[in-house]
Amino acid sequence: MIIFSKRRNREKTIVERIDNVLNFLQFKNGIILDDGTGSGKIAKGLQKRGYIVGIDQTLIFSTKKNRCSSINFIKAIGEFLPFKSESFDFIISQMVLEHVLDVNKYLQEVFRVLKQNKMVYLALPNRIFPIEPHTEIPLITYFPHGLFQQIINSKIGKTYPLNYLTYKILKMIVAIGFKKVWDIVPYFLKNRARFYPAVSAGVCRILLRAYRLLRFFIPTWIWILQK
Repeated sequence: MIIFSKRRNREKTIVERIDNVLNFLQFKNGIILDDGTGSGKIAKGLQKRGYIVGIDQTLIFSTKKNRCSSINFIKAIGEFLPFKSESFDFIISQMVLEHVLDVNKYLQEVFRVLKQNKMVYLALPNRIFPIEPHTEIPLITYFPHGLFQQIINSKIGKTYPLNYLTYKILKMIVAIGFKKVWDIVPYFLKNRARFYPAVSAGVCRILLRAYRLLRFFIPTWIWILQK
């Protein structure tokens, strides 16, 4: 579940959220991979946490202008990471999985480059949520994928591959070898002031009580994976 105040910058909110999750996990500092860095704002926002590597298949910003001693931006794709096994202390995958062509290969690579007992922050959109987040068109995620993709391409004005996932991805994650997977959204709801300041305490309490059912329909899943 991701709820943003219209008055706040979206990337800033995400950075603050991940930073708070790192505090919750008692992560001091280390080598972090921002897998699908996009604009690079998450990587730059977390540079106090250690050495950050941001990868993306199309770097949409100048790496020269964004050069920093604690950040390294690399053009690469998640299915073929150019790193040695067990290179990273923490991996961030923020709304990337729906854009990946081979989800299983992507997750295998994440597992490979993650150090033993270390963790992944995985945020991904829920196909069952009735509003498609990129276009805000209702119900189209329920359509056959071919028709869904045509609508997305037409609305965005270019070919924009999307592949939304359901809870069956959990079986895939476990099969790859992650020994622990947990949904961190209940922790967000319990700590409303820190994570969902735009939502009243009463609403968060109701969501928390009904979460066992609502988890199937929330807009975004946020999971921690441990190797």
